[in-house]
Amino acid sequence: MIFNYYLVALNMDEDVMKPRVINIDLDVEDEKELTNIAFIDELTSRYSEKQFRNHLIKNNILSNPNTPVFIVRRSTSQSKVTDGNGNEKNKITIKYYSPIFKSTYSEFIPNLAISTLRKRNLNLEDSLYLLRTFCSLYKSNRNFREIANFILNSHDIKHLLDYAKSSTDKKINPIKYELLRDVVSALCEYDQCKDFEEFYSKVYRRQEFTNKILGILPKNYPREKLDKPVRESLEYVQELKRGKWDDPVAQAKINKDFKESNTFDIDHLHLTLEDRLRAGLISDYSNYLDQKEKLELEYRRSSKR
Repeated sequence: MIFNYYLVALNMDEDVMKPRVINIDLDVEDEKELTNIAFIDELTSRYSEKQFRNHLIKNNILSNPNTPVFIVRRSTSQSKVTDGNGNEKNKITIKYYSPIFKSTYSEFIPNLAISTLRKRNLNLEDSLYLLRTFCSLYKSNRNFREIANFILNSHDIKHLLDYAKSSTDKKINPIKYELLRDVVSALCEYDQCKDFEEFYSKVYRRQEFTNKILGILPKNYPREKLDKPVRESLEYVQELKRGKWDDPVAQAKINKDFKESNTFDIDHLHLTLEDRLRAGLISDYSNYLDQKEKLELEYRRSSKR
């Protein structure tokens, strides 16, 4: 994975394009994490779009409440350009991602993002609801299909529509986080717009900003080098089980259900591996360590493809 994702505001000042990078000023151990799309999504999905925009306006980052905001990264286009020496090379452009704010589907993002930040492959079960919803809408709804076709390329859509193969055919790449978050982006955009023309009118001007954005983006971080997974001690797992939950909303629901009926009914697939441990869904500590090691090994293998 290359850590080169940035939140960008497409500001206009008296009809002059003045985009700016939205710096995420947080105290983190590794600065590269600030430009990991999973990190950005885990942060933005905590807030409604209105809360997010109000904060940026208050800090004079957005020029007005309707300023478009995107997550962007550098991308290599298939089209060719000629450099000053007459040599042809692939054109460098921008890939745009719609930010994910608190919404119907954002509840699925934090746990998927946290697992990705912990350098683990996602189980097919982790994303099954999103994949089934995407496939159902894509096959039955023209407007959603057109929105999805705008956001995703044909190769990725084919992969999503045939997602079951990724769990049985080891030669096929798994459903990765970057692809899943485009699924959520398409679902959120459809929820907001319902109509492709309305969606397109909202985003069509962004391409005019591409060259300006390329001029303000910081230098890319190099490809991440991953160490081998570390197998923790059973004492570590005991301490982890008593630790702070990744999803406090799930914790509160489980505690409430337990208090009322001594059982709980929650969609377990939305929990991180650690929260499954805390919820008692993984009772054998060795089982937790085996699952953790397996997912981290798979992540390292798939990142080399």
